[in-house]
Amino acid sequence: MRALRTAETREQQRLLCEREEHRRQAEERERQEALFRAEKAFRAGDFIASELFIGLCGKYGIEIHPRTIGILRTRIARVSPTHIQCKNCCTRTPSVDKCSRLIDWLMKELR
Repeated sequence: MRALRTAETREQQRLLCEREEHRRQAEERERQEALFRAEKAFRAGDFIASELFIGLCGKYGIEIHPRTIGILRTRIARVSPTHIQCKNCCTRTPSVDKCSRLIDWLMKELR
């Protein structure tokens, strides 16, 4: 009886691991597709979310300073090759000098 329970437990664990692996693979595919769409939109001059911009910088090996990442995540809503749109949650506009340099650097990498 104990051997039967152990076998059932192993089978359940194996199924859980398989489900988790499928879920991770599906999330990674969705992330890659989102990055592809964001890259295409950015090249066309459209706005993309700041998180996708961070992902594109990572994809092309552009290192971002931790403070700049913080600004992008908390204060910047969307970026385009020519504009930076801040979130409306703050009364003070953040300094976007480094963000502008990153945008220029990413555009050079995309060409």
